Amino acid sequence: MWGLTCISSECRSGSSCDCPRFAHTCPHILWPIGSESVRSQVGRVRYGPHMVDHRTSVGRGIERIWSPDIVLPLRPPALLYLDLNHWINLTKASLGRGTAPYLELLRALRSARGHRAIRIVLSVSFVEEFSAIKNPRQRDEVVELIDELTDFEYLAGLPDVFRLELQAFLDEKVGGRGLGWGAINLVGKSMLHGFGKKGGLRVYDETTGDDITDRARAEPRRGDPDWLARLERRAEKELLAGPRDSEIQHLRDNGYEPERPRESHRQRAH
Repeated sequence: MWGLTCISSECRSGSSCDCPRFAHTCPHILWPIGSESVRSQVGRVRYGPHMVDHRTSVGRGIERIWSPDIVLPLRPPALLYLDLNHWINLTKASLGRGTAPYLELLRALRSARGHRAIRIVLSVSFVEEFSAIKNPRQRDEVVELIDELTDFEYLAGLPDVFRLELQAFLDEKVGGRGLGWGAINLVGKSMLHGFGKKGGLRVYDETTGDDITDRARAEPRRGDPDWLARLERRAEKELLAGPRDSEIQHLRDNGYEPERPRESHRQRAH
């Protein structure tokens, strides 16, 4: 049974709720609305107090072996994932064109985020679906809401998760640490985290080439101590929103082929 977390403004504890009703009928429950590919990552985080054990029964006599090398974020706040269709409908609600259920959901999300009861996370699966939206204006509108409700935090990519799951299974069976793969954070800053990379902007001295990011971050620019963090957030917004139509030809002239990875995946699938 998947865990549910109350994010109602009437209950700001963010504690686990045992309400027998499902998310669409219980006014105090919000389910992590997402695809199966992402629920496998979010599931352990929302399983309950026994999740500290990397071995969890999943019914029918099957024992699931969780990887202890997937580092969980501190909670509360609870983690929440939304599929693309819900982001689109929430965006319509934020622009005054939404249906009543999504208007209510948007109010609940804003309240929960304001009280730090939830952290809404994104994923590589979401990015792949989102990048298929051809209208730049629609992408921009959705990204504006994502900017409001998230900190551009992403779940670890499935290849990294699967690798550590394989390691946990083999270690459990042979009683060792044969593969030696290191731990990863389930949730990390930047879209690049979902691709197994470290995100964030780096600042280099133009004369020596030395990395001076830490020093630059500590030095206010024009009275703004958070100038680098603001630039990083803007970079994440633009990275997710993608290029404008007017920029496409110039990008293609320099090797831009966004359809190439999809075609490669499709060919491998066949």
